[in-house]
Amino acid sequence: MRIFYFQPTFPLLGRGLKPTRLGCWPNIPLRSSGTRRANIRFGTMKMLHDPLYRAELEKRLAALRPDSPRKWGKMSVDQMLWHVNTTLQLHLGEITAATARTRLPRRVIKFLVLNLPWPRGAPTLATLVAKQQYDFADEHKRCLQLIDKFTSKKLDEEWPENPIFGKVSGTDLSRLQAKHLDHHLRQSGV
Repeated sequence: MRIFYFQPTFPLLGRGLKPTRLGCWPNIPLRSSGTRRANIRFGTMKMLHDPLYRAELEKRLAALRPDSPRKWGKMSVDQMLWHVNTTLQLHLGEITAATARTRLPRRVIKFLVLNLPWPRGAPTLATLVAKQQYDFADEHKRCLQLIDKFTSKKLDEEWPENPIFGKVSGTDLSRLQAKHLDHHLRQSGV
């Protein structure tokens, strides 16, 4: 298994990782030279197309309740489900979003999003921000249907462009959706 070393020299993705009071980065081991490097392991990323991981996510979705307390953020559970559903629809090509402008090149953003831990309260596209309350049961049912629809599409098929990354493969989108669902299920405590 290849290990890629990434030397953090800037605040990773904004609000997520911040130096501790000793000036070092959390969860990044100290090397013998006294510097810190993050081990980013490729090939271990979960995919929504993996039947075992999909079953695990669906089990966690089944444990979700309308009154599940959030651990961070502002979205209620129904808003979180709407947000996840809208993201799945975006990556299925059912809806579109304007291309986002980023400070870093698209390839760098894609690498960071797919391979580094996501901070709490990470920014999202304005199109994907929930602005009202939604019916929990409807959004829950729609989430399971969209997961089924997403995973029924083959990874080597043509996938719609991502508004931030541009052209992406089915494998990258499957990894992204698995990570996105996991992130928001952890936010809701399941």
